[in-house]
This record gives sequence, structure tokens and C-alpha cells, in this order.
Amino acid sequence: MDLDPSTLNRALPLRDQIYHKIRNLIVVGQMKPGEVINEVAIAEALGVSRTPVREAVKRISDEGLVKILAQTGTYVAPISRADLEE
Repeated sequence: MDLDPSTLNRALPLRDQIYHKIRNLIVVGQMKPGEVINEVAIAEALGVSRTPVREAVKRISDEGLVKILAQTGTYVAPISRADLEE
């Protein structure tokens, strides 16, 4: 998983940069459908607090690429053929 903290530009909103990083990992298949998304581990890998990671994951969830299940966890959503065509 490519979560190199040196690629973050601290002058730009972290949540947007993290959103693009995580979303790209899902789209290119580095994060597989059903894989657990560990916000704490991502935050630690990027050297940021959990807040921008949580905001990025929520935004990706709004797009349907991530499923957030209460008291269960956050997972990469199954990707349909229609999703791939978009």
C-alpha cells in the first residue's frame, strides 16, 4: 500500500490528499473488495491525525466505494462491472 507521508503537501488540505490516495488504492486494486480499512493504521503511516483520514473515508463511502458498518468496521465495497466502467 503506497502511503508515503513525504508525498503530502502540508500547505494543501490533508483530507483531500488522503481522499485521493485511498480512493486510488481502491480503484487500482491495491485495496481489495472486502478488505478492512484501518483508519488508525493509515493515519500512523501518513503521520497525520485520524481526523483527515476519517473525513476522507467518509467521502469515499458517500461515493459507494467503501462500506461503513456500525460496530463492525469499515471495508472496501464490492466493485461491480458498472463501477469499473465509470
